[in-house]
Amino acid sequence: MMRIFIHLRDVLYAARERCVSAMGRVGNDDYGNAQVEFLGWFIGLGLPLLYFIFTIASVQATAFGVQSAAAAAARVLSVDSSHQSPQHAAQAAQVNLRDQHISEDLIDRGINIGCVDAGCSRYGVDIHIPVALPFTHGVIDLPFVAVDAHRDVIRSGQEGRR
Repeated sequence: MMRIFIHLRDVLYAARERCVSAMGRVGNDDYGNAQVEFLGWFIGLGLPLLYFIFTIASVQATAFGVQSAAAAAARVLSVDSSHQSPQHAAQAAQVNLRDQHISEDLIDRGINIGCVDAGCSRYGVDIHIPVALPFTHGVIDLPFVAVDAHRDVIRSGQEGRR
């Protein structure tokens, strides 16, 4: 009789343990799903946020390149009094834009240097570079936004004339 009681006691303890462990798992069936949830949140929120950051960085880099190119062209125009000063200024702007890894076809179309007045005592430097979305080069050729810079420069040796 004692053996049956001990065996019954063990069966009851085992059943109680199974019930307690089953009750503890009723609301907690997420075992092993943390990686899936993290991956889902990252794809849903992380990747668009990263793409937004890359887009803003691309626009900012292009804006920096365009502003520095316009400043370099203006510096060349302000000190160079030769007839080839617009070509020299365009070359200085091209070098600055290449430093920011802007493509050659955009550089060639985006720089405009010309006379502002009839006597060419003042020059205008206009740089217009369209910025495409990141990672879409060759796939989508539509510009996302365009970055512009403008400088007016008094030609070297023309400071006193008006």
